[in-house]
Amino acid sequence: MTYKDKTIQAYNTHANSFSKKFSAQMDFERPEFNTFMRLLSGNKVLDVGCGSGDHMSYFQKNGLDVTGIDLSKEFVNICVQKGLNVIQMDMEQMNFEEESFDGIWAVTSLLHVPKTNLESILKKFNNILTSNGIVYVCLIEGSGEGFLKDERFFSFWKEDSFKDFFSRHFDVISFERRKVGGNVFL
Repeated sequence: MTYKDKTIQAYNTHANSFSKKFSAQMDFERPEFNTFMRLLSGNKVLDVGCGSGDHMSYFQKNGLDVTGIDLSKEFVNICVQKGLNVIQMDMEQMNFEEESFDGIWAVTSLLHVPKTNLESILKKFNNILTSNGIVYVCLIEGSGEGFLKDERFFSFWKEDSFKDFFSRHFDVISFERRKVGGNVFL
């Protein structure tokens, strides 16, 4: 079983409990939501690894045209029940038309991809973004890659390597470290 299969199996098995946990942790007062919306040159947004759709719902309520993708069938079903526009799709196999989105929101999704696979995903991001498009990425600080006890695969990043890697693909306009629960997010 591949890293992807194990991770998706964990999310499918525990989708409802993850959904409740993530929803309880939502804080839409955090400035990154409003900053992201303010910086958009249009209203079309792709939520990569949208999970149960909490961020999608928020953006939609604020007037954005949001499409979500997630590989977990159970998360997709939860989003559909909420009336959200979601596609079951592997972020490594995205096949959207060029310049389809003004913004990409990738919160705690790219951390489920081995670092060696990330370059091709970022190239896809560049391809599907409009010329003034923006990307918001959130990963967990740490080192190494591997499976956690619940069988989800994680890639952890150090601040310097995160900045270096992403600045090779995008103009980094802002960077933050934020502690939430027991993790530091970049």
